[in-house]
Amino acid sequence: MTKRPSGRESAQPALAGPSYLPRMAAVVRLPSPVLVVLAGPSGSGKTTWAEANFEPGQIVSTDRLRLLVGEGEHDQRASKDAFALLDQVLVARTRRRLTTVLDTLGYDEELRQRCRYLAAESGMTCVAIAFDTSPSECRARNRSRDRRVPDHVLTGQLRQWVELREALPTEGFDAIHPPGRVELVPAEFASSATGQDRKPNALAFGLQVNTFAWPGGPTETASRLAAIARTAEDNGFRSLWVMDHTRQIPQVGPAWEDLLECFTTLGFLAAATDRIRLGPLVAGITYRNVAQLGKMVATLDVLSKGRVTCGLGLGWFEQEHRAYGWRFP
Repeated sequence: MTKRPSGRESAQPALAGPSYLPRMAAVVRLPSPVLVVLAGPSGSGKTTWAEANFEPGQIVSTDRLRLLVGEGEHDQRASKDAFALLDQVLVARTRRRLTTVLDTLGYDEELRQRCRYLAAESGMTCVAIAFDTSPSECRARNRSRDRRVPDHVLTGQLRQWVELREALPTEGFDAIHPPGRVELVPAEFASSATGQDRKPNALAFGLQVNTFAWPGGPTETASRLAAIARTAEDNGFRSLWVMDHTRQIPQVGPAWEDLLECFTTLGFLAAATDRIRLGPLVAGITYRNVAQLGKMVATLDVLSKGRVTCGLGLGWFEQEHRAYGWRFP
């Protein structure tokens, strides 16, 4: 068997606890397309989960392939031909980059390796869904079936599962998930979605100051602005922003309303604060030579000890351009 190409790191979730794998996930976010390998003993819920989360044409099972090449889904004599057909199906679907769910026991190490190789060869993600269902539940479900798995066979599967669940995290899958409701997301968003699940970002707030028409007029503007900045910093605001305009915009107030220049104000705020991030929301690219803007932002970033984020905007306010003699594209 050809080994999976190296060079693509696998992001594995932390698996711990007495049962080693988490029992349930509320939502499983998977990139589209994706090759999904189900793993678990008979009665663990693999087929039910697959049918609830994927289209019938996306699910490939050896039982259904036995139906095609044998006398029925349970014709074990047709297993060799079914697995040969399975490989052809996997090759064709991964070559076309089609989302595919492999509904087998997942106990065949060579087949798992083959899936990882085919997915990597086609630039697809390959994940395993681990069904760590309790033995008592597996046995109860098996007893309720019209065609049961023999008790001694199921006992062997349950014994093998203990070893398999230990091995899965070492095999190079891009991720291992417990079963949950599936959300397919574009491949370029999948890593960020998965990362958010593993290490969620805290909710952060920024404060924008877009008016300076305060009681006391210009003589009190500096003290009031400094007080606002320090209060925001002390109360957990992550960032503080001011508009890059030279006259007040219609959405906020009349054109003649007092308005401070953006970058001079940010320099003042840098001196008045210690931790909060600062920036223009947003710097109009039509107002200045872009090299000059870069110099201003770099200077502000140095003097604030690395606390500046420069938002950029197209410069939409035509009246402002006309008033200051700037070309309005």
